[in-house]
Amino acid sequence: MKTICEASYAQGRAAFNSGASLRSIVERVVAADNEPSSEVAEFSRAIGFADALLDRLRNTSALTKAEVVEIVRDAELKGALK
Repeated sequence: MKTICEASYAQGRAAFNSGASLRSIVERVVAADNEPSSEVAEFSRAIGFADALLDRLRNTSALTKAEVVEIVRDAELKGALK
């Protein structure tokens, strides 16, 4: 059974956080398709990249109660909630 390479996983997370594109990650995975020795590392890197993206989405999509109240008040002031 193949396992995730922790070092490559961490590199994928770091790549996301430093602004790497999804395309650059996919290109590495495609290139590794012909090299079984690097396949696990590249897939691990892609999983790290995806996990970092999901973490960012989870953290930014959670609104606090105060933020919701502010959005509703702003909508009421603009007449959007009548």
